Amino acid sequence: MIEAGLLMPGGTLHLMPLLSGAILGAVLGDSVSWWLGRRYGHLLEGRWPFRRHPELLVQGETFFRRFGLASVFVGRFFGPLRATIPLLAGIANMPPLPFWFSNIASAVIWAPALLLLGSAVVLFVGHLPASGFWKVIVGGLLLVFLVSATWLTNRW
Repeated sequence: MIEAGLLMPGGTLHLMPLLSGAILGAVLGDSVSWWLGRRYGHLLEGRWPFRRHPELLVQGETFFRRFGLASVFVGRFFGPLRATIPLLAGIANMPPLPFWFSNIASAVIWAPALLLLGSAVVLFVGHLPASGFWKVIVGGLLLVFLVSATWLTNRW
């Protein structure tokens, strides 16, 4: 998403279709996970990826029990939890209305935050009082920093 945001200031990608698709994809993806948890939760523990990584279910369940409704909202912003929290919300029979509220609200914040972060890098580098070569170097370093920070946050 950050990388897609890099292509918006130059007009290669347009904000509204990209943003709409990102929000819709995030909402639908979590909705499918929630539905699968409600419908087939008892069967999922022995399936991929949980068979190889049972700690994902344990971490997600601990997070879900600790934060409840907020876990669906906050879970979207943290790597491995992003995929497991909606599933665990379904397994725990979280009611539809609170789930949909958290799901939609978090997607509406998450998608533009990542897209605009990429755009901000391009705009920042464009305003640097340096030559083209140094702008590319600074932009590349900023991008590496942002991707690394995102990766480290997701690993944590």
